[in-house]
Amino acid sequence: MPNYAVCFEKYYINNNQVLLYKIINWWYDSLPEESHQLCGYLIRCQDKGNFQIQYDAIEMKLRFNAKESFADLLSIFKQCEQCWGPSYLKLTWLNKEYFGDGQFIASTDKDSTVNSYIFAHIERTHAQQIQSIVDVIGIELEGVICGLMNSKIALHNAGKLLKTCQAGSEKQDENFPITLKIVNSQTEEILAKLSVIYN
Repeated sequence: MPNYAVCFEKYYINNNQVLLYKIINWWYDSLPEESHQLCGYLIRCQDKGNFQIQYDAIEMKLRFNAKESFADLLSIFKQCEQCWGPSYLKLTWLNKEYFGDGQFIASTDKDSTVNSYIFAHIERTHAQQIQSIVDVIGIELEGVICGLMNSKIALHNAGKLLKTCQAGSEKQDENFPITLKIVNSQTEEILAKLSVIYN
């Protein structure tokens, strides 16, 4: 198989692997009484072998960049005029065995994505350790389905949703966080945990 076949993301709803584009197509045309069936369900996207990792020894910065865009079928960040402020990724836990005393640099850019991460204060030995496992580094994104917008499943309630999940739905948990994990898919070790923060 060609090398690019390794970079293939998988989507799961309530731990069942799905073809998400087919579910999105169904949701567009679903009847009103069926349109809330997915509301509040846990959705997860996984990918591995999709990173390029660059290390700047002078600045001691380690950059993770996705080769192929990740989680394109999910709307993760709130991008709307009525939102109070930008949404961005915030570090919640860092594996010191891989990153030492490194720090995550959060981007508060209005065009935040889950395709790029920068870690500062990374020693060369830690950078080399991470670069040596680049082919097995994976990423997992998890959240709760809140609606449908622009051909994407929304993990938030902001913006112009074509299909919305009512706040009163028994399945819906509006406070469920959107979490992202960088993992060693070979050993199942977690390298870093991040959460999407909404200002």
